[in-house]
Amino acid sequence: MQFRIRRFKRTSLACPSQWEIELQDGRWMYVHYRHGRLEATIGGTFVEALRAQLDKGGAFSKVVGKPDDGHMSNSEMAGHVGLIGKIPKDKEIRFDIPWVRVLAKKLKTWDET
Repeated sequence: MQFRIRRFKRTSLACPSQWEIELQDGRWMYVHYRHGRLEATIGGTFVEALRAQLDKGGAFSKVVGKPDDGHMSNSEMAGHVGLIGKIPKDKEIRFDIPWVRVLAKKLKTWDET
């Protein structure tokens, strides 16, 4: 399966490597790489995608590295999860605030569902 990218944000470089991706159809994908395992989940909002990963309901979960590995390039991740579109090169990434801060602002949303 392939997913077309609307917006792409890398929120952590390593241990874990993490990405927040808005898909062209409006859904969100949360991708997480830690301990050699790459996991990707999809939700109608970013919070739903993150919740799916925390609940272990991953759409994609695969061991692709060694148990002590937590770094992956953007292009390698995109190839594993089937992303198509403009994938920024790692050196072009502008790291935004950590997803934890974004999540903290949305905790009320978690309580309502």
